[in-house]
Formats: sequence, structure tokens, C-alpha cells
Amino acid sequence: MRAVRVAAGLICIGFAACFFPDLGALSGNDAGPDGASDATANDAAVNDAAMNDASADAGPCAAQHVFCDDFDDGPLGAKWDSPYLTDGGALGLTTVHAVTAPSALAATAAQTGPSVEGEAELQKLLPAADHTRVQADVTVAAGASVSELDMIALIPKPPPPGSDYADFDIQLGKTTGYLEQYVHDTDGGESSQDLAVDASFAATRHVVLDVDFPSQTYALAIDGVPIQTMTLNPPMPKSPLELDVGIAYIESSQGTWTVFVDDVVVDQW
Repeated sequence: MRAVRVAAGLICIGFAACFFPDLGALSGNDAGPDGASDATANDAAVNDAAMNDASADAGPCAAQHVFCDDFDDGPLGAKWDSPYLTDGGALGLTTVHAVTAPSALAATAAQTGPSVEGEAELQKLLPAADHTRVQADVTVAAGASVSELDMIALIPKPPPPGSDYADFDIQLGKTTGYLEQYVHDTDGGESSQDLAVDASFAATRHVVLDVDFPSQTYALAIDGVPIQTMTLNPPMPKSPLELDVGIAYIESSQGTWTVFVDDVVVDQW
């Protein structure tokens, strides 16, 4: 269970101020020609055209989706709205664990210490839809220990009535993984559903997250196999969703944790 995320640390306005080009801590890493130092602020018109240009990619982005990024075209974060980094967090491009060559996202967080939170993520606001499906290839290079590490999160914007924060996420805990629905109430109360996910992310896993508002369900499949489905409790109304990938949240970690993400695909209907 987590405390409500607050706007602590560094909220970045321009991409160039947010990324750290040195990925030397990642054994075998190669930031490549589109490395962190090349990141620039996003031009919405250019990004929207690139996102839907089937000729721009031979990977998953060759087909049209609501959103797609295989981290192979343009500077890091070019298709995203913004990064979010707290102290000790870093984002970069790497050839390590790139499912479609040449690049994948590498999100890194140094140890956060007892009860300390952190993030190193890319954020994208998705329109409201009855059904949202997020696919991504995820690999985790583990540090020494962690209380909670969220790899992908979907955050209702605005939060449901009576709450000031809520999310759907997939996370690693102290002993296993979890599929979670989390709600923090305006009166300070909180609730969560946590369904165990017995899977290792030391090797690359293809993750599919489905949020279905009409049926009020949240489901996870890994490598094509259905893993867990929860009924939303409390119920949540349909709303725009902020997609966070990388280290969407980390708490009480020891050592350096890195989440590699490639081929992020979003479909809605």
C-alpha cells in the first residue's frame, strides 16, 4: 500500500533539463545517437503526425494506434507529454533489452531509503474511452530490495469523486508482483486491491493491461496468458487516463533499480 503521490522533487518543463546522459551504471548500456542529451521539448503537431505515420516504423508503430512509441524515432520522449523525475531518477535510451532495435527506454532510480518515494517516468494523457488497452515489453534489473516498484500506471484525470488520487498499476513488491487498484480519499483514507502476480521480470515480459469502464474490470495478461482480473472496488467513472511508464513509483528501495520498456502501444474503443 502506498501513500498518495505528491508533486515532490523535480517536475520538468523542458525535456533537456530532465534527462541524465550518463547510463554507465547499466552494464552494457549504449545510449546511442538518440541519447538523453538530444532530448528536446515536444512539438504537439509534429508528434501527432509522427505517432500516426505508418511509414515511420517497421515495428508495432507501423499500424495505427491511439498512441505508440518504440523509442526508435526521434529524441527520447518526443511522443510523450512530459517526463517526471525525482532526485536520484534518470531516463535514457539504451540498446539493452530493446525488443525492436535499436533502442528501448531505461528508467533508473538510486536507492530511496526507508519510506522514501521516487519516480523516473514518461507521462502521456490519454482521452477518455470505455476501454483502454496498454501493451509494453518490460524488463527489470533489480537492486538489493524494494517495498514497491510500479512499472506502468494509469491515473484517472480527474480522480474519481471523493478522492484526490487514484491509479491502476502493475508493480513489484517485497516478495511478488501485484496488479493494483489504488484510491486515496480526500479525507485522508485510502483503499487498494492487490492481486498477486507470480512472474519474474528479470527477463523481458510482454505485458497487456486492460481497463474496461462499462464492465468495471481491470485485467492483466503476460506473454499472451491471462493472469488476473479484478472488479473495480470502489467503482470508477470513465475519465481521461494519464499513462506513466518506467519507474512510475518506487518506495523504500536499496541499491539501483532499472526498468527497461519498449514498444508501448495504446488502443482504445
